[in-house]
Amino acid sequence: MKIKYYLNIDSNGRSTLFVTGRYEFWLNEVKLNISPPLGMEIFSLEDEIEADSINLGFDFIEAKDFEDILSKIMNKRTINDMGIHNCNLNIKSDFCLTLNHLYIGNNVNINMTLWNIIVNEVTFLSLKTFKGCFPPSIPSVRELTIWDDKNGVNEYLKVFYNISKLYLTNSNIEVLDLKLVLKLKEAHLAYCRKLKNVEVNEKNEIVKIIVKHCKNYIPTDKLKNIIINL
Repeated sequence: MKIKYYLNIDSNGRSTLFVTGRYEFWLNEVKLNISPPLGMEIFSLEDEIEADSINLGFDFIEAKDFEDILSKIMNKRTINDMGIHNCNLNIKSDFCLTLNHLYIGNNVNINMTLWNIIVNEVTFLSLKTFKGCFPPSIPSVRELTIWDDKNGVNEYLKVFYNISKLYLTNSNIEVLDLKLVLKLKEAHLAYCRKLKNVEVNEKNEIVKIIVKHCKNYIPTDKLKNIIINL
């Protein structure tokens, strides 16, 4: 597989490196105005990236290349945000990662069980297509965003139990179990059309649940004072 690197520097001087094994697809998307420009193609990770910290995106990359590229970047630079998309990664190495935001895109299979991850925000763009594993818990996460969930959100709330904000959109969940996310302040629930119940306990710190297009959800007396229907 041939890999290409594209470096984009925005108006604020922030650098984003996009690494893809299907560059022809993305160049065509740019040509059709479906995708924004990828940035400048670069040929060396060592010499052509001047920034000390970058955002990093992987698309359609094999495990060996992923490990090699991530190791090289981490040796010299700080990674702010990282996205993984369309990757089936049987990773043999463990990594110690400190990030601001981790994006998990469509069709990602990666085992991060042995990784030491410190991250503030995690976003799943398609939880129903995610087949990977996380460590048993990642207490650093404060904000969790989940799109396109079949019925798996409750299991991931056990991993990200320290969150203060939850954004859940387009989920088939019927019972949302918030009893273990004791520090949760806000939950934003949209297009959860099968949702019937939200479970909390007296130790929850939640002060606001914003509900949009969840037609089967009728709040209990316990929660009706903090529900906002849009």
